[in-house]
Amino acid sequence: MLHCNKNNPAGQEIGPSQVLPMFVTYILSKVSAYRRYRETLRELSHLSNRELEDLGLSRFQIATVARQAAVA
Repeated sequence: MLHCNKNNPAGQEIGPSQVLPMFVTYILSKVSAYRRYRETLRELSHLSNRELEDLGLSRFQIATVARQAAVA
């Protein structure tokens, strides 16, 4: 059985009936984070250099900001 992880910090045993729902939840969270990343990347990429400058960003920072937004 599985024991301690981020979703089960107490180290309690996880039964086989709980593994699939946890796996599905994990996959869905990764897909959601990727969608947020792509959306943020797309929106920031459409801004002009002047608009990015107003936000305190340069074009080369877009991917980094998008990754941070996906995690938050």
